[in-house]
Amino acid sequence: MTVFGLKEGLRTQIIDLGNGLIMRWSTRDDANNVGELLAEAFQWEPVGPPPPPGETPGPNEVVRASGRRLLRGNSAVMSEYDYALVENTRAAAGENPIVACACLHAVPGYYGSVRLQFGKPEGIATHPNYRNQGLVRRLLEDMIHPASDDRGDLVQFILGLPHFYLQFGYTYALRTGEQRTVLPDLALIPKASSNVSELFTLRTVTLDDIAYLVRMSTPDKLHRPTTEIGLVFDEAYWRFTTHDVYQTKQSMYDASRQTRIVVDSTGKDVGVTVTSFRGHWQIDLFVLEDTVSYHQALFPVLRQLVLMAKGRYDYPGMPEGESLIDSLILGLGSHHPASKLLESSTMPENTDRLYTRIASYPRFIRHVAPVLEERLARSALAGVSGAIELNFFRRVAGASGAGLRIVLDQGKLVEVEDWVAPSSREWMLKRLKGSPGGPRVYGAQFAPLSFTRLLVGEINVGQMLEQYGETGLKDAETRMLLDVLFPKVEHHIESLWW
Repeated sequence: MTVFGLKEGLRTQIIDLGNGLIMRWSTRDDANNVGELLAEAFQWEPVGPPPPPGETPGPNEVVRASGRRLLRGNSAVMSEYDYALVENTRAAAGENPIVACACLHAVPGYYGSVRLQFGKPEGIATHPNYRNQGLVRRLLEDMIHPASDDRGDLVQFILGLPHFYLQFGYTYALRTGEQRTVLPDLALIPKASSNVSELFTLRTVTLDDIAYLVRMSTPDKLHRPTTEIGLVFDEAYWRFTTHDVYQTKQSMYDASRQTRIVVDSTGKDVGVTVTSFRGHWQIDLFVLEDTVSYHQALFPVLRQLVLMAKGRYDYPGMPEGESLIDSLILGLGSHHPASKLLESSTMPENTDRLYTRIASYPRFIRHVAPVLEERLARSALAGVSGAIELNFFRRVAGASGAGLRIVLDQGKLVEVEDWVAPSSREWMLKRLKGSPGGPRVYGAQFAPLSFTRLLVGEINVGQMLEQYGETGLKDAETRMLLDVLFPKVEHHIESLWW
């Protein structure tokens, strides 16, 4: 599989952990064992449809299907060689030898006008009998992070257990997106007139639709005008989720996303919908051509999506009148016309915060320099020169340095490097000797890893001052410069089990 020009192949790395345990990378032959481990590890997690009333949950079939699907070799985000595994080489006959696992996705995205690749550790699990032995730490620190960094991923993000991944160099920074809204009762969707055909219908997707899907899923089409950081829905994504996954489907849970083309009464394609069910039913994407009215199309589309979802997810033998599809989450953002049209009937729900790791601030900033320079050019500080010196106090796991120095020349970033702030003694001696001149210095200090939140625009400088006692700014000019370079922005980061 080729990802962003990087040829992925069989990995031969093996690490001996002792006591018969080794770490290695996967092949396609590991699919069933990885699926079995995930199903057992996630047995009690609310992922997928709940069990029938009165029944104890069995192995989680939704997560089992995900693990097996990722190792078939046709995923849009990883090859069959990208699952890091802990294997018990002394496993008895019939016993699953895979006792811990974590895979690495490559997800295309953007920061303003600059394309980049996110690394996404996913499908992380440890067998209950092997927990609290540091196996996930070894998988991340010895396998996943080095592989991600080496291939050029500038950021990693994880949606996982609260607090857990903070110990591995992550901090909460990226968000899935704007606040979601919930339609609590599907009875609020008006019924169709019995003697009138729907103005809009839905049809299944074919390979001939891929180019249309790519065109209709750009950030501007998704009605997210303030989104500066997000994922790219490219040809590989659409091909896999609408076609390839069906070619190798082994479980009803293999096609977790349902994509449909919206067709008007003349038979013309006028939009796209994507829905999913992960313990709740959600509309992930709903976009129409600019010439089509959301006011006219919304309820005909919703009525058909409800029928489709009930037919897919309600299990046989459910009590009469009950359904797993009884409410709807709109994951479309507050600016979306559908969110506005349903505003009086919906209630807000918080979005997910994602663990975020930027292993090298200098490497990341060099890559997104065009965006930062554009922000400067549009501001009152256009053409500014000087050095920004940021002190993070100490180097910690997940960071390449204890500080950062950015040199600006006429509004251009000419140097970005890790930096160590001088000690009080060094600073005082330098001051006593007199300043030899040099660029204007803008100085600030931030708690370790907290700068990640500012860099990705989750919060602004003012919020940094409110939330972290360590935050300090040299002067008002420093604050103005940091406000220009690192404003608060919206995110659109989906956590996808592609």
